[in-house]
Amino acid sequence: MVAVAIAAGLVAAATVTPPTKIPTFALQAAAVYHVEVGAAVFFGLYLATMALVLAMHNRGFTEVGTGGIKAQGLAGVSEDEFVMDLLTELADEIDDLEIRVEERSDVR
Repeated sequence: MVAVAIAAGLVAAATVTPPTKIPTFALQAAAVYHVEVGAAVFFGLYLATMALVLAMHNRGFTEVGTGGIKAQGLAGVSEDEFVMDLLTELADEIDDLEIRVEERSDVR
């Protein structure tokens, strides 16, 4: 599957027609534009492939952020634990909102 993603990226890079005014992010060079398009196609297909493989193993992307993408087994998280975590986060948000409302009312 990864080989297919590589091949699709190479085909996309070879066949893409650069616009008449090449964007500055491509350093205004057709060759760089070709490489960037090929890389974008490859990374998109690679991400989809990884998501499919993880799903086949009952896993999924559970955390996406500045630290990267983390995968976790989906069967290992109980529904009750998930709901409790969600309710705790919701209660914390409500508390923060109440504090903000009180602060604004004190200012007036």
